[in-house]
Amino acid sequence: MPDYIVGVDVGGTNTDAVLLDPSKFLSSNIDSVVSWNKSTTTRDVAHGIENTIEQLFQNASEVDKKDIKLVTIGTTHFINAIVEQDSTKLEKVAVLRICGPYSRELPTMADFPPQLKNVLFGYFGYCQGGHMIDKQPVDEVNEKEIVEHCLKIQKLGIKSIAVVATFSPVINDHEVKVLEIIERNFPDWKDLDIILSHSLSGLGFLERENLTILNAAIKKFAFQILSAFHFAVTKVGLVNSSLLITQNDGTLLTLEEALAIPIKTFASGATNSMRGASFLCNANGVVSGGEPIIVVDVGGTTTDVGMLLADGFPKHTSSHSYIGGVRTQLSMPEIQSIGLGGGSIISIDRENPSKIKSIGPESVGSQITEKAIVFGGDTYTTTDFTLANMNESTIKKSTNPIVVQADISKVNDTLKSTQISSSYASLLKSQLEKVIDKMKVSPDPIKILLVGGGSFIVPDDIQLDGCSEIIKPPYYGVANAIGAAIGKISSTVVEMASINGLDAAAKKDKLNEVKQKAIDDIVEKGAIRETVSIVNVVNEAIPYVSNLFHIEVKVIGDVDYSATTSPSGSIPNNLLDTDLVIEQRDRSFLKESKLNTSDDLPMDIDIRTYRPNVRDREWLVSEMDLEFIRIGTYILGCGGGGDPYTKALQAKEMVKSGHVMKIIDIKDVPRFVDRLEDIKTVPVAACGSPTVTTEQLQGYEVLDAFKTLQKHSNMKPSTILSLEIGGANGLQGLLLGGLPEYNLRVIDADLMGRAYPLIWQVSPVALKQFKSEGSENNPFFSPSCISDGNGNNVYLSKVRSDHHAENIIRSALSEMGSYVGLACSPMNYHDLQHVTIPNSLSLAWRIGRGVCLSKQDHNPSQLPKYICDSIGDNSGKLLCYGKIVGIEKKLHKGFVFGELIIQSEEPHDIGRRILIPFQNENLYIKYEDTPENEVIASVPDLISVIDAESGEAIGTPDYRYGLHCFVLLLRPSTSWTKCKEALEVGGPKAFGLDIEYVPTLEGQSLDPTSVIDEYSN
Repeated sequence: MPDYIVGVDVGGTNTDAVLLDPSKFLSSNIDSVVSWNKSTTTRDVAHGIENTIEQLFQNASEVDKKDIKLVTIGTTHFINAIVEQDSTKLEKVAVLRICGPYSRELPTMADFPPQLKNVLFGYFGYCQGGHMIDKQPVDEVNEKEIVEHCLKIQKLGIKSIAVVATFSPVINDHEVKVLEIIERNFPDWKDLDIILSHSLSGLGFLERENLTILNAAIKKFAFQILSAFHFAVTKVGLVNSSLLITQNDGTLLTLEEALAIPIKTFASGATNSMRGASFLCNANGVVSGGEPIIVVDVGGTTTDVGMLLADGFPKHTSSHSYIGGVRTQLSMPEIQSIGLGGGSIISIDRENPSKIKSIGPESVGSQITEKAIVFGGDTYTTTDFTLANMNESTIKKSTNPIVVQADISKVNDTLKSTQISSSYASLLKSQLEKVIDKMKVSPDPIKILLVGGGSFIVPDDIQLDGCSEIIKPPYYGVANAIGAAIGKISSTVVEMASINGLDAAAKKDKLNEVKQKAIDDIVEKGAIRETVSIVNVVNEAIPYVSNLFHIEVKVIGDVDYSATTSPSGSIPNNLLDTDLVIEQRDRSFLKESKLNTSDDLPMDIDIRTYRPNVRDREWLVSEMDLEFIRIGTYILGCGGGGDPYTKALQAKEMVKSGHVMKIIDIKDVPRFVDRLEDIKTVPVAACGSPTVTTEQLQGYEVLDAFKTLQKHSNMKPSTILSLEIGGANGLQGLLLGGLPEYNLRVIDADLMGRAYPLIWQVSPVALKQFKSEGSENNPFFSPSCISDGNGNNVYLSKVRSDHHAENIIRSALSEMGSYVGLACSPMNYHDLQHVTIPNSLSLAWRIGRGVCLSKQDHNPSQLPKYICDSIGDNSGKLLCYGKIVGIEKKLHKGFVFGELIIQSEEPHDIGRRILIPFQNENLYIKYEDTPENEVIASVPDLISVIDAESGEAIGTPDYRYGLHCFVLLLRPSTSWTKCKEALEVGGPKAFGLDIEYVPTLEGQSLDPTSVIDEYSN
């Protein structure tokens, strides 16, 4: 007798199930579907699963339940609880951040939606400990401190704890030590869930902490749901089968893994549909030749569109993903969604009843059998229109429960007219074409696979531009359950490996060692060793960190059905108590879901009429101003400078807590200083590895460098400014100036007007007589100071040249955690007037305001115009629209070098490929088919690649295949173009390029308009 698999997908509206015969996978995927069923998801999830599985066997009476070897279940319950901010299913979470002196100005959940934060926040404590990227401890874990925090947590009655230590994915000793301290000191603390962050995600402290919090919050609810799954499978009599849970990447988790890390199942619904589509694709020979295919999954409320790659797995996001508005690094399928489904509401134009005004996004969703016309309701939906225009014989042959139950006699003739039919078809076609185009990675026609229970609303004869073929295979309505059933097992091993002293062969051996660990781990989980394949290998050097490589290996393999065990043999003992399971399940599903309210709601601000607070020529910075500046500084980063996201969060938290950040104009500096000779303005910045900055959130690095400079140079600062406006450093002046102990005004200026990779590429160097190496003529960085914020300070009293300062600071980086704060030689008023780049904070503010205004107007297609209009004076220009189709990177002397390839979608040169080489920042732009020195634009012009939908800058670390973008050119400051010597510091020659700089934008270059000048009372 053959062995069988049951796949179940429990959605918010429907529960779908299939019974598959794996012995027929190789011969015919379609024939391997023995039975299938679609039913409404019940409030009591266990009962619903019992019913749907029993229905499978009623439809396949020849199959004996004893022959079911595997049950795989996917669910959206966990992510729905987060998205719905459901306090009946989420726990309060205590967060212990093991961070030493770092991240102290950025509290936990700072970027959570206010209402979700109100539901989840329980307690937060900063703790000693954590590591540097080189595995050296920042300081040691203090047991007394941990116990004191836990006593407070215990008193609050909180039993979900998230433990997050810096660089724990590299070395997890301190997270494990905290766990041991809690277990040793609180042996009677029952039912405690302690989540260690290193088990959830890789580098990226804020995103990993957010993920750990969400996992801790959902874990008890996950226990209830997974208990219900186990109970249902057991009660149905599948005693010889294992129970596995589908996760985000299309592979399977054991029940133990799912109980420990339920967040890994958050995106399994979309992934199951994609994987089921892959199965159905192979049945039709669609993916022969290794071509990708677009999957369009139409549900009751939304249509989800994703890219199915040639390996049969969905294309995933490669940067940040958002869960319920929370930024994480959880691997998620890249999905474009629109409000179109079987329950979408149709709005008919009252003035012209033969015309449809809109389809969706409003929907009756799971209430379709109550609200739709064909079920006796009073709401026009896509289901009504589709059935009204469907052939009666087709309706009778349908196996879709919605179609079968409908009464088309209730539909009036309005929906059957030729005019309205044409209007509906045109609007439906337009919506589908737009969302499909967003997912495509080339203008070439591509095959479409149509699946999902709501896909009957798409006519069989529809023709979509850009689609070579539309396939709706058998069993399209239960593709998600099929995807669950065919899941494979996966394993990922991550290591930060030191390669110091290793030759090429030894480095290769180290990589092979990690690969073997991954293979051994997946076999232990239950994969067939012979089927294991390596699907992803990351082997990259860490910028500015000597001899340290990030190695990551992911493998997948087929489930070994012969080695599977019964459900009771693969789950924790506390799931085996049937009475406990029933009690937990019933309590969960009988409670009403209520959302907590919060007074801390986002302000409803009209960006067009918003005025910054400028009083007596002092700009008092608000949270809205900081958001504008955040967006603008990253665009001015030209691909580099680092993402200012966490710096902006820190600044916003400071403003919320009452700190005052004040910006002044250069010409007003004498108003706030008693004597001109007392003007001493200190430029500040941070420098180091972008990899470190994502994990080691800023602490006191810049502050300590500033204090050390002040002490050793016996100097009293009057004002400060940011060394560079591009990227994260654009906010450094505000972060330091806003500290109450200094309360320093920040000058609306910087020394780059953008981001540059080298520290000495600043306007004071560019605008002096260009000096040879070894010149003794007062280098800009004499004196200067760097600090790691953890007690290590280096004061450079004198350097021979600014080039020497660069080399000294870069050399010290590797001994100081590869990230330091920098405070530079104070500038007098003459320097401020003649060698700074004025109004750069104003420029960033205006760029960010333009982006936000386009979002408010819901006009993303005009984003470049909004940005260019916001800065005025012919200072910006759209260079091209396109999609990223290629990216190459390599590390050399600490810098990331590479080349970005964009395929143009502009009508005049559609399909033409555009190259943007970069060294941390974008250097120049040219067409691929033109000579190397025939460029469109080059440094010092600002070349920024911007996400075409969000308007957010795309940094070079986040360049990824298939991303829709536009390239914006901004005029540089005249500091970089006024003389040959300046161009040698900031032009093409500074990067060893055989390119002559030619200004791209015509007209006179003017300083950006000052916000203070425009908005002064």
